[in-house]
Amino acid sequence: MWKKNQYQSPEEIRRRKNIKKGIDFTLLVCGQEGTGKASFINTLCNQNVIRKDTVTVSPENSHLNPGIDILDIHVNIAEKDSTPISLDVIMAPGFGDNIDNTSCVAVIVNYLELQFDLMLNEECRIDRDAKFKDGRPHALLYFIRPTSRGLRELDVVAMKEFSTRVNVIPVLSKLDSLTQEELTLNKQLISKDIELNGIPVYDFSIDSDDPETITEIDALRQNLPFAICGSYDTEVIEGSICHVRRYPWGTLKVEDPDHSDFTSLRNVLFGSHLQELKDTTHTLLYENYRRSKLATTEGMNSINSRVVASVGPTTTHSNTAAVPAVNLLNSEPSFTVIDEETLREIERKKKLVEAYMADLNNLESRLRHSSKFKRISSCEPAPNSTPGSAGVVVG
Repeated sequence: MWKKNQYQSPEEIRRRKNIKKGIDFTLLVCGQEGTGKASFINTLCNQNVIRKDTVTVSPENSHLNPGIDILDIHVNIAEKDSTPISLDVIMAPGFGDNIDNTSCVAVIVNYLELQFDLMLNEECRIDRDAKFKDGRPHALLYFIRPTSRGLRELDVVAMKEFSTRVNVIPVLSKLDSLTQEELTLNKQLISKDIELNGIPVYDFSIDSDDPETITEIDALRQNLPFAICGSYDTEVIEGSICHVRRYPWGTLKVEDPDHSDFTSLRNVLFGSHLQELKDTTHTLLYENYRRSKLATTEGMNSINSRVVASVGPTTTHSNTAAVPAVNLLNSEPSFTVIDEETLREIERKKKLVEAYMADLNNLESRLRHSSKFKRISSCEPAPNSTPGSAGVVVG
């Protein structure tokens, strides 16, 4: 006999599978040193992901440009009664910290395009790798230092370049260093600069007619850039654990919506817009890139050259031991170029399509000419016919 308590609804089955499998999400974090990125990541993941002493600068090298690296940190986020998230945090230490920062943007752009090229390379292969890992970042948190002067030139150039390859979400850092008037001023100046420079930041659009959802989206748009801060310290306040920053003049609770936008941003990344960020990355940003590359031979050649010189697969470490992240720029190469057989097959099919279209156009031209000839012939009187005989031959 089938017992009633053995029955599970489709929703329960899907939820059990999601809990077991988890959700893959890749987050790129970019900004100057000292903008609170490490403490924010620890607060976002609610665990010690990055140690305070992870980045150290020796005195004898303090006068040198730090350069820029691309680091990957893997974190498993599992909360009670929620779907676990397999999070890859990509960080770019050294961004904006050099005397000449012109190459910083290019390094991150090359990294973003490399992830697109690797995905395109995998799609074009005849035998695909079942264990292929999609490394495309789904969102970029761009940390902006509050200067009360709006965006710097580097910020404008960087966000413009990044926004065509990843969903850019501007973040105002160091919230705890601002008064309410300074916070309002910085938000207004940054929002104005984003609009005047035509920077297409993520707009939180969701295909929904629900008035409550539309109101929530409008509130998120009005709240940009998100003003946040993080903390390494936690306290139990009113029965719940909160990340706090204590000062002589008061206590800032990071998760309190009246104190910061941290909760709104976390809900966007891991809740309301998680799937939308992934869908936009694949169906809009990646598709635009793929279409532009496949349209020209030069684009395919650039993919080949970049993939040949690419880094190897991301090797990450468990975050429980808080070990240093893996440098993706110095890993060993292991990806292969799109094989010549695949390229020849693509060219052959393109020629077949072109030949088919030429035959189709020729056939349509002949059909139009034939129809025109028939119409003209039907208007001419038949041989040996008399007027009014409607073309009937007189014997």
